[in-house]
Amino acid sequence: MENIAIYILSLLFCLPLFSQENTAILCGDGIDNDGDGLIDCFDPDCSILPNDGCSTCTEGTSFADTLIEYIPGCPLADPEPMGALGVSDWVQTGDDEPELVFLGEGGSIKLGFINNILTNSGNSAPDLWVFEIGLLVEPCDLELKPANAFTENQLQSFGIPDADADGYYEFGRIAGATSSLDIDAVISGFQEGELQFDAVEIIDAGNAGCSGGTPGADIDAVCALSSINTVDCAGVPNGTAQIDECGECLEPTDPAFNQSCADCAGVPNGTAEIDECGECLEPTDPAFNQSCAVEKNIYIPNVFSPNGDGINDRFQVFKNREADIQILNYMIFDRWGELVYEQKNIEFNSMANWWNGIMNGKNASLGVYVYLIEIECQNGELRQYTGEVTLIK
Repeated sequence: MENIAIYILSLLFCLPLFSQENTAILCGDGIDNDGDGLIDCFDPDCSILPNDGCSTCTEGTSFADTLIEYIPGCPLADPEPMGALGVSDWVQTGDDEPELVFLGEGGSIKLGFINNILTNSGNSAPDLWVFEIGLLVEPCDLELKPANAFTENQLQSFGIPDADADGYYEFGRIAGATSSLDIDAVISGFQEGELQFDAVEIIDAGNAGCSGGTPGADIDAVCALSSINTVDCAGVPNGTAQIDECGECLEPTDPAFNQSCADCAGVPNGTAEIDECGECLEPTDPAFNQSCAVEKNIYIPNVFSPNGDGINDRFQVFKNREADIQILNYMIFDRWGELVYEQKNIEFNSMANWWNGIMNGKNASLGVYVYLIEIECQNGELRQYTGEVTLIK
């Protein structure tokens, strides 16, 4: 009973791991947490989160999902700085849920992108969106961290400052009705995706002091409107799993890669089939079902009874009327290997050529005999058939 109770408890504790896709973090991890085949913002459980995050940023992986640094600007630090991660989900509840982080006057937070890379769009569309709580956005300075040397070199050549020498470059301020940043408005002339960033720093630029319950800017979430995903189809950051030609998410080294829909020739979504002769061919191939055509059109019995009753008196080979084949050699041996009977170029319809059980002018002994029959097909192919036939009375 104790083991059963432990088993039941283990199931109960495991249930949430497989039945939830309804928190800011789970809706931004690029993983199908509840096993319904829908990921992040494409899952109804995520799309109904408060603050309309999935309407603004339609892919959960586009949201910042790692906390790099939090420096509060007021003596009372936010006890839940993780509230700025994942999909925006703020709602006025009055409890201590980690739905946002307050910076305090002059405070800052650095958030990173694990599942994706923030990029420029190459046009005037917004590239980065900050979900800051309130009717108007409290002033915040935005700094971006280049994801590669090329981007950093371009920022330096354009004179974009890295005032703190921490690798985060100043891109400007959001405030009032402005919640977004257009990277191309700061550094222009680049094609979509050429400039890449893997982290953002948000610095409170207001002077509202440290009074109130949540002083300074209140950050609920940050998302990359222009983005390159770096998570593979299995939800692994920088993973190598791919959707194969059969629609399966597998590692390219997996033996099943491209094989779940492969035809008998190993071609993904191919049409080759195993024909009735056991050959792997396209149904349109002239040889389809033909490699065994002779076997299908010929019948060699394994017993005959030369007793003069007119039924099965001769060891006769039969063929379908449509089969265009010819018997070149027809040979019968006894069990000691002595040639008993032989004919060449037998006409199928000529009864005179088939063995009637006579050996050296006398009735052959009852028993088993061995035959060797050579057949020529219409295409000139030669085939030999050997086997045993039993003589009975």
